[in-house]
Amino acid sequence: MAAKKNEQHPLRIEGYGSAGEGVARLEGQAVFVKGALAGEICQVQLLKVGKSAAWGRVTQVLTPVPGRQSPDCPRYPRCGGCQLRHMTYAEELRFKRQKVQDALQRIGGWTGRVEKIHGAEAPDRYRNKIQFPVADGPRVGFFRARSHEVIDAEDCLLQPLAATRLREAFKLWMERYQVPAYDERVHGGLIRHFYVRVNQRGQSLCAVIANGTDLPHQEELVQALRRGTPPTPEQKESIAPERSHIITVYRELQARRWHAEDLQPLFAKLGEENTGRTLVAVAALEQVGLITAADRGGAKFWELVPTAGKKNLADAPILKCLEEL
Repeated sequence: MAAKKNEQHPLRIEGYGSAGEGVARLEGQAVFVKGALAGEICQVQLLKVGKSAAWGRVTQVLTPVPGRQSPDCPRYPRCGGCQLRHMTYAEELRFKRQKVQDALQRIGGWTGRVEKIHGAEAPDRYRNKIQFPVADGPRVGFFRARSHEVIDAEDCLLQPLAATRLREAFKLWMERYQVPAYDERVHGGLIRHFYVRVNQRGQSLCAVIANGTDLPHQEELVQALRRGTPPTPEQKESIAPERSHIITVYRELQARRWHAEDLQPLFAKLGEENTGRTLVAVAALEQVGLITAADRGGAKFWELVPTAGKKNLADAPILKCLEEL
């Protein structure tokens, strides 16, 4: 008697498919069962029955195996970003070894044996590139499996914490300034994706994929993202100038004319190790109105601005921002 859709059967899971789904047999037909592990006996509901294969879901694990674990992500399996959070890492490596073995044998005709898959020392927080789709709400996260529905994701165990903070800062910026998300159903709205890349030094690169060329509140977004990725103490020390260094920069600008669009000579004179501090000092002096980039014969040079009273360097927005980090 042929199997039918929505029927339930107790099935023994014999192995894995290419995407990590369990594979069982029912009346000689392969049944692919998402969320089942090799060696288990599961109660399976058939969701689709074809001529040569069927697909189902686990309604109850009757006999679990040691390779099963409780998923450590609250969005699993709704989020389509992961498929194997119900597996221990050791079981995941066994599945991946078998996947390579099967591919080499079935496609390449190789008769050897893949001995071992060498796992990562830290299997979480390893991704350096994350692309968040954006939807109304706003929701900033990942697509549900096999759909374009966006699951809002406050965090992902595969991404670095810097990406988590940047994603939160970006979402709050959208909420605060009511920046609309793109709606693919009507081809309207603005924000489509938020992209983050993080290197091993903890530095981040962000990109906004938008439906148009006019992004509102850009300066506020930049400030929000900068606050969203607090630098390490070492990074902060390398760019935050002491008051004495700012005074030194001011006196250099007072002593001679420096090209405003090429500060390399100034960096060299004050020490390459102080480049970040010097750049911040110049920005702070300009922000409080002590210097300005004046046009002289088609080129811009830093010049001192005559002032009637004292200026408070602490009022410079760039120094306030560093102080808040």
